[in-house]
Amino acid sequence: MFAGPLGLFAFALTTALLQGQYTTVADGPTGVSGLVMGYGMFYGGLAQLIAGILEYQRKNTFGTVAFSSYGAFWMGLAYFNTIKTVVNGVTPQISATAADGTITYKAPVAGPVSGERTMLILWGIVTLLLWLCTFSMNLVTSSLFCSLALLFFFLAGGQPQDTHRNWMKFAGAWGWLVAFIAFYDGFAALSREVYGKQIIPVFPFKPVNAMSGGNFGTLRQATMEDVLTLKASETEQVSVESTHECYEEHPSYSDQRLCLFKNLLVYNNSLYYVSASNITLPQVLISWERDYEGDQLLRINVVKPDELGVVIDEVTEVEEAGLFHQQQAVNFYHLFTEITPTVHYVLCKYLNRCQYKKQDNLRLYWVQYKDPSLDSSLKYRLPPSIQELFRCITPHPVKNIYDVTVEEGQALLLKKAVVGLPRHVRFYHQKRPEWMERFHDPPPAEYMHSFRTRVAECMGYDFVNAVAPVDPVRITFVNRHYEDGRHILNADRLKRQIMRMPAVQARLGNVEVDVVYLEGTLREQAEVMWNTSIYMWPHGASMAHVFFLPKGAQALEIVQWVVEDPTDQHIWVQGIRKAFSLQLGLDVLVNNDRTKVFFKPDVIMRPGSRWYTFNETEKRMLVEDWKCPTWRTEERGISGKECFGWFHWGMTLLLDFDLLRPKVEVALENLAQAVGALDGTAA
Repeated sequence: MFAGPLGLFAFALTTALLQGQYTTVADGPTGVSGLVMGYGMFYGGLAQLIAGILEYQRKNTFGTVAFSSYGAFWMGLAYFNTIKTVVNGVTPQISATAADGTITYKAPVAGPVSGERTMLILWGIVTLLLWLCTFSMNLVTSSLFCSLALLFFFLAGGQPQDTHRNWMKFAGAWGWLVAFIAFYDGFAALSREVYGKQIIPVFPFKPVNAMSGGNFGTLRQATMEDVLTLKASETEQVSVESTHECYEEHPSYSDQRLCLFKNLLVYNNSLYYVSASNITLPQVLISWERDYEGDQLLRINVVKPDELGVVIDEVTEVEEAGLFHQQQAVNFYHLFTEITPTVHYVLCKYLNRCQYKKQDNLRLYWVQYKDPSLDSSLKYRLPPSIQELFRCITPHPVKNIYDVTVEEGQALLLKKAVVGLPRHVRFYHQKRPEWMERFHDPPPAEYMHSFRTRVAECMGYDFVNAVAPVDPVRITFVNRHYEDGRHILNADRLKRQIMRMPAVQARLGNVEVDVVYLEGTLREQAEVMWNTSIYMWPHGASMAHVFFLPKGAQALEIVQWVVEDPTDQHIWVQGIRKAFSLQLGLDVLVNNDRTKVFFKPDVIMRPGSRWYTFNETEKRMLVEDWKCPTWRTEERGISGKECFGWFHWGMTLLLDFDLLRPKVEVALENLAQAVGALDGTAA
């Protein structure tokens, strides 16, 4: 946003009001003079002064000088006329009233005019000097300052007004022309700002150099070629053009590749590739997931240097950048163990950005389009813990590319940027044929190891090489809050039962069991993990925390609901262990008793729930058999997704200790063997 239209309209309207007094179009000493001075103080004066301040913030020297000067002029003129009215007796006095109601006023006492003439001449000189600075702008703005300078000289020649009435009428008529030009210039600037293109012509002059331009109230108006001519020093200019190279192109999918771009311009919430050649960029796949944001291909505009006229006040250079798709709105597991490691792999392989640095000029941007029709919970945002994780890659906050240049006149120049999806990514294919054909999981082991090392250095603790504690053995039972679903109702009782197990008692109290809820910062959560010997958790995002477990630790996942294929849930955490080459034991416990699983009434029976459309048979099918009556169909408006939500977040579990006991016994045995093998004490 810039303040040009505000300042021009304020100047135009107040100038037009004043000419009504000089031309006697608006007559009577009581009306126009007071009206002009009132509007001169606030609209012509204060509004223009504010416009000047706003232009100062935009580093626009010409706009700052012009608007601030004329704002001060109008405020000074209004104050001067108010003082003159009081001191010189200009307040109109009634001399007589005729029978028809006509009022005759006494003539005011005239004051000295030499000071007013001098003031007007000086302002004419100031305006003339400003006019000399408009030759790199446009014809309309230049005409405005030229005609305004003449107006000041005409008004100076008409002093005193009482003896030069005809001259003042001419000056007033000329003032109408000045006001018209100012209105025209202001509306041209406003319509251009609103519609994004020049609606009303202003006839720009040819810029005298690459850093000058076209519209009043802007630092410069430049073609794209002008923008990309960046001032490197006082005597040197460097001209640049967008270029690209692409790698890892998939033989079967024409949109899958990874590309390195140079000199991409980010302006007005859009990404531009600028080239003088006729070029068609290849499609670049940026997301394997469609469900959340919906867009999968990079949105980029290809333009020639002379095809797009833009207003640029400030170009910020970014030396190196990564452009990625967030893919998952708020899911901790996906963001932590899939998206972020893939980001690291791409940056490490193609930009050689493999290590943690406290100070780094690397920037990361999301490039997915934020569909306004999406539910607010699915729109772009990062959970605080994931923001903390990304600070291990770059100290700068990760922003959406469509938010980074929201201010008018600001642009980014990405000198080097990597974007796209390589053949190797860190994710679970979820048995989707296209994903399985497109991608290979995981990326090479050295890259995943460097990611884990990077996070360890960032957090200040080498959990990568740490060994699970056995003195004492620490068992961490992570539970979920009731309101989050999948809550273990009897977690505290299970803790006491574990402590009474013979296998635990045999260790003479050298075992600690804690029931925890993973809260606080990511580092605080990680610290719990790297001090853990045996880790147990209900299936969910907490599986990601095995990433922090030390060598030899044992992990037990608890799947709360009865499933036909237990490995279908457990495969997610198995993928984490494989990807990061974690040296830990892994087991799964699956609840086999449907009577121990309880739906949360506040979830499935909330207002508007599809539960109310079920008949009694269908309700029993859901509650007793754990089957959605219309699974994966839209029959009667019951979607599979809603049932999926009920199973995942709308249930709680009363876990049978008889299922847990043998799992804990095996974990204790495996822990002793694994740690013994690591320190050389195993039998």
